[in-house]
Amino acid sequence: MCIRDRTIDVYYESLCLGCQMFIADSLTPALNASRLLDMVNINLYPFGNAKESQGDQGWNFSCQHGPYECYGNVLETCILNLASKRTALLIIACLEKGVKEGQGFDDTGPGCASSHGIDYALFKDCALSDKGNQYEHIIAQRTNALNPPHSYVPWIVVNGVYNPQYEEEVKEDLLKFACKHSSVLIPECTPIVKNYPKAKTVNPVSYTHLTLPTIYSV
Repeated sequence: MCIRDRTIDVYYESLCLGCQMFIADSLTPALNASRLLDMVNINLYPFGNAKESQGDQGWNFSCQHGPYECYGNVLETCILNLASKRTALLIIACLEKGVKEGQGFDDTGPGCASSHGIDYALFKDCALSDKGNQYEHIIAQRTNALNPPHSYVPWIVVNGVYNPQYEEEVKEDLLKFACKHSSVLIPECTPIVKNYPKAKTVNPVSYTHLTLPTIYSV
């Protein structure tokens, strides 16, 4: 039985360099721990600083880094909806690695998907469909409902609450954060837990030598 003590919500956008760095430097290494999701539930919301408006045939999206980012956002939303959680996270991490290195989504996507036994066309077709458009609208609604509203990306929320300290810890080392705050520890946590700073030993102070005022005497 999986007992997850923490839910981490990551609001990001597909062509944001800071988001790509978080995925490459924190999320991807954490996913190397096969049982990471036994400790923490991770949700990705690829919309970020985009805007949406109602069109005649669905929703229109305007993205910070242009139309290609909108395609990437919808594509990754489709992956999140059509693949299992761990598989989706791994495919998106692979995609973002390729994009960070200058490759296109459709260039790196087939290899990322096939490594998990999935035809990339499943995700691409979704991204170009009404269903993908509706999936992204739901992500947009969730992003726009943030309280407080996000002021940058990636914007990270833990257990439904924005905490700047937690956000920085997750950005720096997601696995370490999960090990530190979860009661369900996986083998990869062992070296992390061993390196926690030890509490200082405090010697008790005795007051028996002091003279008590009469009214406090027994």
